[in-house]
Order: sequence, then structure tokens, then C-alpha cells
Amino acid sequence: MLDRLVERLYKNIGSKIKGFAIFLFLIGTFLGTIYGIVIAFQESVIEGVFTIPVCCVFSWIGTWLLYAFGDLVEKNSKTSTDLHTLLKLLTEEKDRISKENKELEIREEEAKMQKEIAEIVQEVSSRGKVEK
Repeated sequence: MLDRLVERLYKNIGSKIKGFAIFLFLIGTFLGTIYGIVIAFQESVIEGVFTIPVCCVFSWIGTWLLYAFGDLVEKNSKTSTDLHTLLKLLTEEKDRISKENKELEIREEEAKMQKEIAEIVQEVSSRGKVEK
């Protein structure tokens, strides 16, 4: 039961980190807008109007690293899955080629033995003709 809970919490963690970065950006933008409005009413309208875009930009820049980290985790997870699939395919192909090589070796050995048998039969038949 604990394993299922942990899997649900941490599955697709990269996209969850990216979503959290977007959430933080939206919260920062919302709070910066509220702060700018408060400054506009209490202090100066120019300062308040200037504060809103500055807070939005800082909120946006402040979430870059978190979003980039989430993107890295997400891409690393996809790469790991792709490599696992590729390894599985390569192992299957290696096994198939190994089986084909064994079959080819058996056929070559059979052909070699048939050639030796044919030579022995020819030698025995030529001896029989010589003795007559």
C-alpha cells in the first residue's frame, strides 16, 4: 500500500515540478499585483504601477531554475525509459542473431559431414572397382 502511495506521489515528478514552478509564478504575479495596487493607493500611483510589472518579471525569472530542473528531470526520465526499451530490443536482436548463427553453424557442419561421407563412399566404391 505504501508503495502505491509513493508511486502516485512521485510518478511523473518532472511535470509536477514544472507545474509547481508555474504555480509559484502565478502566486508571485498575483501577490506582486496586489502589492502594486496597495502601493498605488498608499504611496504613489507611479510607484504602484511600476511595481506590478517588476514583481511579475521577478516572479517569472525566479521560477526559471525550478522549471528548468523539472524539465531536466522529465527528459531524463524519458531518456531512461527509451534506453530501457532500446536495450530490450537490442537483447532480443542479439538472441535472434545468435540463434541464426547457431543454425548456420549446424548447417555448415552438416554440409561438411555430408561432403566427408560422400568422399568416403567414393573412396570405398573406387576400392571396390580396383579389387574386381
